[in-house]
Amino acid sequence: MYVQDQLSVCVQDQLSVCVQDQLSVCVQDQLSVCVQDQLSVCVQDQLSVCVQDQLSVCVQDQLSVCVQDQLSVCVQDQLSVCVQDQLSVCVQDQLSVCVQDQLSVCVQDQLSVCVQDQLSVCVQGQLSVCVQDQLSVCVQGQLSVCVYRTSLVCVYRTSLVCVYRTSLVCVYRTSLVCVYRTSLVCVYRTSLVCVYRTSLVCVYRTSLVCVYKTSLVCVYRTSLVCVYRTSLVCVYRTSLVCVYKTSLVCVYRTSLVCVYRTSLVCVYKTSLVCVYRTSLVCVYRTSLVCVYRTSLVCVYRTSLVCVYRTSLVCVYRTSLVCVYRTSLVCVYRTSLVCVCTGPA
Repeated sequence: MYVQDQLSVCVQDQLSVCVQDQLSVCVQDQLSVCVQDQLSVCVQDQLSVCVQDQLSVCVQDQLSVCVQDQLSVCVQDQLSVCVQDQLSVCVQDQLSVCVQDQLSVCVQDQLSVCVQDQLSVCVQGQLSVCVQDQLSVCVQGQLSVCVYRTSLVCVYRTSLVCVYRTSLVCVYRTSLVCVYRTSLVCVYRTSLVCVYRTSLVCVYRTSLVCVYKTSLVCVYRTSLVCVYRTSLVCVYRTSLVCVYKTSLVCVYRTSLVCVYRTSLVCVYKTSLVCVYRTSLVCVYRTSLVCVYRTSLVCVYRTSLVCVYRTSLVCVYRTSLVCVYRTSLVCVYRTSLVCVCTGPA
């Protein structure tokens, strides 16, 4: 009676708290968890390479929305440029109105010299007159328009705007905006924004954000966040977190935690705990305890004790004692004694 009653408390009741209930809180309510020696290598050591070293990023379910849906752009550290879809309208369509249909135009800072210096010649024609500042007397003292035109170049200048056009390039400049355009490239620049666009790439840059976009990749970068996105992968990175997501895997990583998830497996790892879960098995491991659980068996192991439990049997083992218990029999064994009893 002493052995049987004591074991019922020590093995059966205590284990239900120590193994089942406590772990359900420690890991997750729905995570019934367990551990084996060979799994400690698979979960702790092997995954540290798979998740921690190779993958510098990590994942959570909530982040799949944050990365996939909200963020339509992506980033890399070495990419100091950026792009948005709306910019194709801002650069292409808006400029055609801003200048004129026949004057699709573009700008660079050094072109202000190119346009100003060439205005040293004064020409008359169907475009009224063209004049240089010191030659304004040549036409009229109050003349505010200067036009210069040859078979190769046409220059139009007022106190507010300067336009330079050849068969290869068109430049439009005011005190607020400078636009430069050729058949291959269009550049739009103000004091706040710079946009660069070709048939292959579109770049948008301000003092706060840089966006780079092609048909294959989109990169978005600020001082706080960098996002990189293609049709296959999306990466989100800040100083605190790094997220990597594809159609097959999602990884989430911070300085404290690393999470790896696919449709078949979910791994959670910190400096203190490592959890491995599939539809069939759940493993929980720390430096002190290892727990392994399936729908049929639950194993709990520390440096001092190992507990094995199923619906039919419960085994408790230490270096000094081994206890085996079923609904019909209870066995208690040490190096000195072995006791076997039936039900009370």
